[in-house]
Amino acid sequence: MGKKAGKISLLVGLAAGALAGVLFAPGKGKELRSKIRKEVESGKTGLKPLKKSFTKMATNMAKTADELSDSSEKLVKVKRKAKKTVKKAKTKVKKAKTAVKKTATKAKSKAKKTTAKVKSTAKKAHKTVKKAHKTAKKMATKPKKTKKKTTKKK
Repeated sequence: MGKKAGKISLLVGLAAGALAGVLFAPGKGKELRSKIRKEVESGKTGLKPLKKSFTKMATNMAKTADELSDSSEKLVKVKRKAKKTVKKAKTKVKKAKTAVKKTATKAKSKAKKTTAKVKSTAKKAHKTVKKAHKTAKKMATKPKKTKKKTTKKK
């Protein structure tokens, strides 16, 4: 079935459904059936009340279609705006990610330099302590020179 035949079938189905809905509906359907009956009893076809009812229904459907169209256009605009917002957000996230990587790289480099300085200072301190230890050991093992006591003769 082609697109044209599908559209025609849709319209025929809508019309049949609308007619059935109008004729079998409680309330206003009862009024319509009464109007049709009166017109037929007066020797007319009974189509005038149907025509009025369908005209009113068509007008309402046209209004609804316009409202739907407006809503659809608004949705399209919102969708475009949302896409732009998401795109901007992705760009900002990308920039932030790059900035974080750059900062992390700098921090890592600085940490390496600081670590190297600390190691160098620790080695120097170790040598100084080792030297001081040797000196202290030598001093501890050297015999002490004692002063001779001189006695005075009287």
